[in-house]
Formats: sequence, structure tokens, C-alpha cells
Amino acid sequence: SIPDEGGYVTHEVNLVGNYISSEDARAIVNSLYGHGLVTQKEARLIMAAISDNALMVRQIDKDAVRARIFKNMLVNLI
Repeated sequence: SIPDEGGYVTHEVNLVGNYISSEDARAIVNSLYGHGLVTQKEARLIMAAISDNALMVRQIDKDAVRARIFKNMLVNLI
């Protein structure tokens, strides 16, 4: 569990919305890592879980599935 000082993680969760590209997700993960809110290992695990290779759904659905998984992971970190 990471402290959500100033609501930073909550703000990032709200930025995700219903869809997120892998590039935008990577930017958020890098930001969280840069602020010391996730470890390098946690960042790598998050990115592995929401990568295009891990999401075995139609391309058109990947950003929606990625958003749901990503938000769930972030919420469970705080």
C-alpha cells in the first residue's frame, strides 16, 4: 500500500477514464515511479499486465480493458 499524499494517485486514476492507450498508461506509471509512489518492480508488473501482448482481446477493445485493469491496480495500491 502506498500513501496517496495530496490525492496524487487518486488524480491519476481519474485521468485514466474509460479508455487508455499503452503510451498514456506508461506515462502515468513513469510519473508514479518518478514521484516514488511505486517501485521499479511494481511499475514493471503494471506495464506487463496492461501491455498489448497481455490483452488477448480485439484491438478495438484493448484500451477499454487496459483502463479497467490499470484503474483496479492503482486503486489497490493505495
